[in-house]
Amino acid sequence: MDALKYDKTKATNVLERMGQLYKLEQDMRDEGLTWEQRTQRRQQEALPVLHEIKKWMDENVQKVLPKSPLGQAIAYTLPRWDGLCAYAQHGQVEIDNNLVENAIRPMAIGRKNYLFAGSHEAAEMTAAMYSFMSTCKKNKVNELEWLTDVMARTQSINHKDLHQLLPNNWAKHKRGEKACLWGGRTDTFNSNSYLVLKFSDDETFILLISFSFINSHFLFL
Repeated sequence: MDALKYDKTKATNVLERMGQLYKLEQDMRDEGLTWEQRTQRRQQEALPVLHEIKKWMDENVQKVLPKSPLGQAIAYTLPRWDGLCAYAQHGQVEIDNNLVENAIRPMAIGRKNYLFAGSHEAAEMTAAMYSFMSTCKKNKVNELEWLTDVMARTQSINHKDLHQLLPNNWAKHKRGEKACLWGGRTDTFNSNSYLVLKFSDDETFILLISFSFINSHFLFL
């Protein structure tokens, strides 16, 4: 908004193009497209708009005062451009992190109430549990039913099949369906999952991840 007040004409130019990107996202949601279809549409329609924004910034970075709101916005965005455009190559990823922001709102309230986790390890365990519950909610999975079933299976399930216990895969396996593995990896991820798993010999970390409009990178640990 500071950039808009500083130079309404130039800032509006970028905001209108960003509006086109968000309009495309809304259209795809309304049409109920699969993530493969979203990838194709983004490459066809979003990438040209992103290229226009990049071209405009390259042309104007030397024309605005570096310390001005618009100059600072351009200077902040250009080094992060690859991350900004990454979502257009992957239909599983949202254009911004609004879904995650909404999911973690209850956590922010809890954090304010209990203030401290007690230790770094306890904080990791808390983040893991919040991630599990948020993913259950996102996938309309009963949290208690999922947790009860998973606790019974964790000691006997084959290590390579742990991905089946992710909430977004669990319901499919319960119905006897084969989970759709992304890229042949066991750390399955889709737009309905907030989880990325790191499997090692003695521990499993679960991280809540956010794909933001500014820095959309896949996070595999």
